[in-house]
Amino acid sequence: AGPGPELLVVGSRPELGHWEPCGAVRLRPAGTAAGPGALALQEPGLWLGEVELEAAQDGAEPGRVDTFWYKFLKREQGGALSWEGTGR
Repeated sequence: AGPGPELLVVGSRPELGHWEPCGAVRLRPAGTAAGPGALALQEPGLWLGEVELEAAQDGAEPGRVDTFWYKFLKREQGGALSWEGTGR
């Protein structure tokens, strides 16, 4: 965990941790990955993360990904997790 809160995404797919926070994908605020001297947003409204989803199996249309669900998590500096839709 970094110096501040982290935003993560977790979901029904194995690539998203199968709803287990330990398998969640960490997101980063847009504008922070462009290298040294890049203009970082003061209050990011867009968070990014990359996940490669495996294609559907069992004779499904090639390249098609099955339906999946996800939620966002916020991990506080001390490690406490807040799930999207809970609390304030």
